[in-house]
Amino acid sequence: MVVLNILLGILALLALLLYLPLRIALTYDGQVGLQYKLYYACFCLADSSKEKLVTEEEPKPAISKEKKKKEGSSGADTLLSFLGLEDIASIANVRRALDEKGLCQMLSDIGSAVKDLLSTTGRLIGKGRFHRFTLRIIVGDSDMGDAALHYGRVCALLYPILGSIKAVQRCKKRRIAVHCDFLREESLVYFEGQLQYRPWHFVGFLGGLIWNNIKRSVKGT
Repeated sequence: MVVLNILLGILALLALLLYLPLRIALTYDGQVGLQYKLYYACFCLADSSKEKLVTEEEPKPAISKEKKKKEGSSGADTLLSFLGLEDIASIANVRRALDEKGLCQMLSDIGSAVKDLLSTTGRLIGKGRFHRFTLRIIVGDSDMGDAALHYGRVCALLYPILGSIKAVQRCKKRRIAVHCDFLREESLVYFEGQLQYRPWHFVGFLGGLIWNNIKRSVKGT
């Protein structure tokens, strides 16, 4: 009886740990770049702003420029590049993408990458829920005619992307604003969102990957 009670207690604890919310807070603007925070229940597991401060405070030995280029990319940059979202991996990348591609082409590339990501991990993404989704874009250009043209293109590219996200992702509070400011010479993009999961969603996703691997192995034999 004692063993049974212990087993039931362990199962109840595991069920509680798998049910507690896992929240991902994301923010992006042109000055700070992409920031994220990862919470499990009331505990903060990761904070990109604190990681950046710790990295800046640590004394760094003098290294060559070539070595800096090889070791400079962080885990987040590598992940975004792997997902095809290298254009928003850093402020420098955003500026480079805007200079080389323009805002419309950059949004088009991001949209293609997001669609690929949604199709690959759609089942897992569908389990999550946005408690906040705020997107604000102000389109500007030195030429008023070009600003109006860019505004039309941004709307034509952006809303299908948001429609694809809405089709698979539940959202509690959704605020989207796209404006054209003829007095601005540069475009402004701001995003804030909080995505919530349960740990068992990821356990199920991992179990699905393992099951698919087993089926492939059985097929290959």
